Amino acid sequence: MVEDSRGAQPLRDRVAVVAGATRGASRGIAVELGAAGATVYCTGRSVRGRTTGRPETIEETAELVTGAGGLGIPVRTDHTVPSEVEALFDRIGREQGGRLDIVVNDIWGGDELTRWGVPFWEHPLDDGLAMLERAIHTHIITGHYAVPMLVARRGGVIFEITDGNTFDYRGTFFYDLVKTTVMRMAWTMGQELRPHGVASVAVTPGFLRSEAILGDLTEETWRERIAEDRFFAFSETPRFIGRAIVALAADPGLIDRTGATLATWDLAEEYGFTDVDGTRPHWQRNYEALVATDRVVERILGSASTVAVVGASRDPSKESSRIPLELRDRGFTVIPITPSADELWGGRTYPSLADLDRPVDVVEVFRLAEEAPEIARQAVAIGAGALWLQLGITSEEARTIAEADGLDVVQDRCMGRESRRLDVRKGPGATSARVRV
Repeated sequence: MVEDSRGAQPLRDRVAVVAGATRGASRGIAVELGAAGATVYCTGRSVRGRTTGRPETIEETAELVTGAGGLGIPVRTDHTVPSEVEALFDRIGREQGGRLDIVVNDIWGGDELTRWGVPFWEHPLDDGLAMLERAIHTHIITGHYAVPMLVARRGGVIFEITDGNTFDYRGTFFYDLVKTTVMRMAWTMGQELRPHGVASVAVTPGFLRSEAILGDLTEETWRERIAEDRFFAFSETPRFIGRAIVALAADPGLIDRTGATLATWDLAEEYGFTDVDGTRPHWQRNYEALVATDRVVERILGSASTVAVVGASRDPSKESSRIPLELRDRGFTVIPITPSADELWGGRTYPSLADLDRPVDVVEVFRLAEEAPEIARQAVAIGAGALWLQLGITSEEARTIAEADGLDVVQDRCMGRESRRLDVRKGPGATSARVRV
């Protein structure tokens, strides 16, 4: 995969338009197209001295394209105005001798218009209709004026950038309507473009670390956000979808995929590219695993009342002390397992799980990962219902041992943090916001 202008450039001499190239996925796409050698027209409304709510501009994007090894050309264009879009493609036709190979439709502008958790009849109608104009009408207008140039050359591709590759509900009416409509647009345009040798494909990123999502974080510090937003753990940069677009655009068999909606995580595995940090984030797989683990977490915290803490510490600065005490404050019965003390937290300790003389629901582990398999065997032997490996601890061997005997298993999560997230409380009259106890 192209890393920068020093590498191979599979799209050298290709001409591309990235509509809505100011920031986010479209900026990442434009830069990667440039790194692959393309001439990229970067369009949008935000220019220096005249931005629309955020500081990024199409001039900056064009400079990044050129710096990556391509040629970036900024052209201010309001894609809601047909005459401006027509003038854009007239200009490209003149400057490039009628050549156009790649069109990326990623005009959005709906962030400030979206109301999450509000049913459509309560959503401000003007905002919802404006979202349709900005993110659907603009795509139609752009395609209307761009496609004749592709058809004339009997080749090329138009990409529709969406969010998600299924028709599952996306959390709010107008947002859902926009993102599923552009998927359908890719399919419908594909039916009409295929006979002309032009491909039409929708592509979705996973959880995108755009400028707006990062906020005051950077690519060096974004992992700090994982504690408050778990999706950051398997997020991707805008360059990742850019590399997906390059891989598709360079594929001579792309016409066979026309009409499809494709995902960065699948394309990365198919074509072998990575994100800029060398990782290959797989949104769907990780999201499904997170949801599945959430169900296990809720089941454990909803039914358990007694927790045996292996590796309990008397040092109040350590999580192996703070977390169990937090669980106790939430009403759990906490039993410290440690050979280094006879008494801890005002109660009796036990040297090992094998020494317990009472049943426990959960074995919570604050020990090294290599010790986890033996702890799992002991948890099975005492009839515990669940094994919980604290944040930072994973062991597939321990998981296999515990699950083989029917124990629920959670790895690499903080029991205290999950109890706070679900507002779990135990004891007479206790209630929980998210879990039945």
